[in-house]
Amino acid sequence: MGEQGTPAVLVDCAGGRGGGAARFIEELRRWRRKNPQEAVRLLGLRAPVTARHLARRELQTLRGRFHRVIALNNVGYVTGSSERWLLLRNALHFPFPGERPELPARIARRVRAQSSVIRVTAKRADVVVVPTSAMAERVSHHLPELANRISVVPHPVSPRDRNSITEGLIVCPMLPAPYKRMRHHLTVLTQAAEQLYSSSKRRLDLRITATQQELAALGLPASCSLTPVGHLSARQLDPLLAMAQVIYYPAELESFGYPLAEARANGQPVVAPGSVQTKEVAGNALVPYQEATPDAIASALECALSEPPPAPDPAPFDPDAYFRRWLS
Repeated sequence: MGEQGTPAVLVDCAGGRGGGAARFIEELRRWRRKNPQEAVRLLGLRAPVTARHLARRELQTLRGRFHRVIALNNVGYVTGSSERWLLLRNALHFPFPGERPELPARIARRVRAQSSVIRVTAKRADVVVVPTSAMAERVSHHLPELANRISVVPHPVSPRDRNSITEGLIVCPMLPAPYKRMRHHLTVLTQAAEQLYSSSKRRLDLRITATQQELAALGLPASCSLTPVGHLSARQLDPLLAMAQVIYYPAELESFGYPLAEARANGQPVVAPGSVQTKEVAGNALVPYQEATPDAIASALECALSEPPPAPDPAPFDPDAYFRRWLS
């Protein structure tokens, strides 16, 4: 504890309400239940990142005697004398040269505005943590002065209890977004599944974390072979992923990719683009393809379904080692 009983570490968790951010917060909460730390205060667990929230948290750093303040939501602390740690986890804020994500104009404007704030506040950080080497390169490209303050540490992943594998179950745990090219990737997936059925009579059960309305908006008819399971929380998604024979994760613009890490930690094959980043995260669980075509996806799926599953490898994502480093 700090002086007069003040918590020693303040952690801003605001904004972690969906996708990989929510998955990260679930890991933090799970670790905290196992390792209650009176010297750690979690802030904004159910709050969005707003100007009001950011102002209130800065006031807390001035009023409290924290030896470290940690921002898990890309926006770094800027005031007070505490050691400032920052997690940068959104590749959209740090695009590589030539990357032009397909975003609606309204979202593109919002991302540009966010990026300006995020880059300014990042300069005040003492330690910048990113989950992959590629994300480190992204940040260093835009903010070269941070290069010697960046630490590459994979996000934490707790191995799950494995249910009985459902043969032929392919789960795509991706929320539709304009820049993800989901219409293309899901169309290719259904065509690949049709190819496998035609050649080997192998019938696949394709499930996607989207709503029927979202699939319709992508131009995919209700009669297609995809089963939408809706938007699931991390806890709701875990049992479905545990039953999957293969995970399909065609993401092309990510800072990490939780499904890649979960596949590696739990010994499940994951079909994903072949890149330095996907190999870094997924390790031997990766079944790569080089181009998203029906033939390439069908070949990767056939390999993933026919070969023995990889051995579980949770060591790179050990939550205990991760959070003890942050919160000590």
